[in-house]
Amino acid sequence: MKKVINVKNPHGSLNVKRVLILGLLLVTSISLAAESGKWESPENVEGTTTVSVEQAAELFNRGVPFLDVRNQRLFNRKHIPNAIHLDLKNGYSKEAMMGLFQPDQEVVIYCSGKKCSRSYRASTLAVHWGYTKIYYFRDGVIGWKTAGLPMTFADGTTRPATAKD
Repeated sequence: MKKVINVKNPHGSLNVKRVLILGLLLVTSISLAAESGKWESPENVEGTTTVSVEQAAELFNRGVPFLDVRNQRLFNRKHIPNAIHLDLKNGYSKEAMMGLFQPDQEVVIYCSGKKCSRSYRASTLAVHWGYTKIYYFRDGVIGWKTAGLPMTFADGTTRPATAKD
């Protein structure tokens, strides 16, 4: 029996396996750290502008679109008014982004807050896809709510959140 060798890269399948293993280890590490309660999303994402709650509110008042990348259940419960929803794990893709925003359009990306990795990951992907005006709102829903800014709730009302919300 002849042995077939890939002339371009005889170790190609090994490299793919290594990349998959490293990716799995990274995801596992992030998940474990997040579960321990000690993990926080990075303060900055290369290629984006990190914004505070006050800066996010200014962008909101200017009409810059907000993109909520949390899951559907959390989005339905409450979200920043007029936010567009694209669940990072179910529907967030380059094609979906291109259908909503131009690569040079300003967009604020947010999730639940500092303990959530979704806005960080979504912002990183958006930059990779060529988006040049991404605002990374690290404080997310928790920061927005804590500042007493308006939120849209499951019943369709929009009002400042309270401690019970």
